[in-house]
Amino acid sequence: MKARKELFEKAVRFLSAHPAFSGADEGAIRRMLEGDSAALKAFAKGQQIYPCRGVKNAAALILTESCHVCREKKITGTLSAGSVFGLEALYSEHETGLTLTAAEDCKVVILSRGAADSLLQSDPAAMQSFLRFLSDEIAALSGQAAAEKSGSGEKKLAEYLLSRPRKESGEVELPQDMLKLAKKLGLGRDGLFRATDKLNSAGAIKWNGKAVCIENEELLKKFSS
Repeated sequence: MKARKELFEKAVRFLSAHPAFSGADEGAIRRMLEGDSAALKAFAKGQQIYPCRGVKNAAALILTESCHVCREKKITGTLSAGSVFGLEALYSEHETGLTLTAAEDCKVVILSRGAADSLLQSDPAAMQSFLRFLSDEIAALSGQAAAEKSGSGEKKLAEYLLSRPRKESGEVELPQDMLKLAKKLGLGRDGLFRATDKLNSAGAIKWNGKAVCIENEELLKKFSS
C-alpha cells in the first residue's frame, strides 16, 4: 500500500484497535499493509466502495470521513473512520446484499483476502483474534435473529424513539453510526432496517435515512407495548 506516513500510521492504529486484529503483532499488521494486497483508494461522495470493483473477496477500512451502508439503495447505517466493513464475508462465497458508499469524499484501505491470509498465516495470535471476532459475530447474530423473529425489533425501536428528545416538528435525531444503534438495541443492521421500515409503512414514523419524524405517537406507543 502506497500512502503518506500519516495515513499509513493511521491505518496501523485503526487495525490494531479493531477486535478482529487486536491480538496481532503490530509488525505483522505493518507488513500486511505494505504488501500489494492492500490498497489505499480515494472515493468521491456517493461512489460505491463495496463490493470492491475488481476484487471479489475484500474488506474496507474507512480511513477518513464516513460511509453509508445500504441495502437496495436504502441507507441502513453509517460507519465512521476506523470501521472495517466486509470482514464477516471475507472468506465467504456468498454476497451479503449490502453495499458501502461514500457519504462524503473519503479515503479507504481495501484489504483483499490475500492481505488477511498473509497476516493470519504469519501470526497465530492474529488468527485467534480473527476467529474470536467471527465467533462473537455469529453469537450476536443468533440472538438478534431470535429477537427479530419474535417481533421485538419494532418494540425496541419504538421504545427508543419515544424516549428520545424531539423537535417541535416531531423529529428525532438518530446517531450518525446506525450500526451502533442496532447493537444498542440488540438488533442486526438488517433487523434495524426492517423495524424502521415496518414502523414507517404503518404510518407511525417517517424516516428519511438520517432522522425520524414521529407521525403518530399513539400508534408508536402501541408498538412499544
